[in-house]
Amino acid sequence: MNRNHYEIKLHEGHRYITFPVLTDMGIKNCFTTSDILSGNSGEAELKRDYEETFRFMDSSQDVRFFTSQVHSDGIKVISSSEEGAPFYAGRFFEDTDGLITGLRNTVLVTRFADCTPVVIIDPVKKVMANLHSGWRGTSKKIFLKAADIMCNQFGSLPQDLTVIIGPCIGYDDFEIQSDVLDIFRGSFGDINGFYRQKDQLHYLLDMQGIIERSLVSYGIKESNIYTADISTFSSELMHSYRRNPKSSGRMLMAVSISFYRISVIL
Repeated sequence: MNRNHYEIKLHEGHRYITFPVLTDMGIKNCFTTSDILSGNSGEAELKRDYEETFRFMDSSQDVRFFTSQVHSDGIKVISSSEEGAPFYAGRFFEDTDGLITGLRNTVLVTRFADCTPVVIIDPVKKVMANLHSGWRGTSKKIFLKAADIMCNQFGSLPQDLTVIIGPCIGYDDFEIQSDVLDIFRGSFGDINGFYRQKDQLHYLLDMQGIIERSLVSYGIKESNIYTADISTFSSELMHSYRRNPKSSGRMLMAVSISFYRISVIL
């Protein structure tokens, strides 16, 4: 696995995170920070921040699709720029936590405040997935469901896939109780090494580690998995719902296929 794979860039006075492996493949990409999209923003401020993000990505003219994010394993495959319901920042889908498309100049957007961003790219078939993998979605293996869709509907091969696992609540910060731990045990079986007991009632869970191991078991190469090892809870760079439940903003993960360099397998 490739740890700490990201760059922090400044644009219009605000910090943004990009992933060099995606940029090198011809994927416009961006993960926003706590500099924008605050929890107290109104619609006008949010629209302004969205537009700044798309300017940073050089995607101002691209069609944008958002998830509604209900902490599920629901995934929408987008085959037309007319799909979804319109809203002030683009188009969105109800009851959806993941988006997949092979369309060019189309931005897939997911939003986060501790949950795990997962982006899957097939540079051969030129298709991408952008997933909001909260603990419920992770326990339902939304990332493997997306890989299955890419393989079954687009002809992808697991060994060709590249995966980005973005900033999320870290192992040392993600506190759960036995009910959630039992859900993960039921879904993934042996997860020893991916959790530890904190006290009599609480455990700490390694979401990124569980996702990484599952992807490798699926057939994705370890060398094709890139993880941003930033905890949203403990880093001032990130919004965090667990840290600030009443005032937390949101980060965006946005990706867009725009160039034909994606045809080169890294």
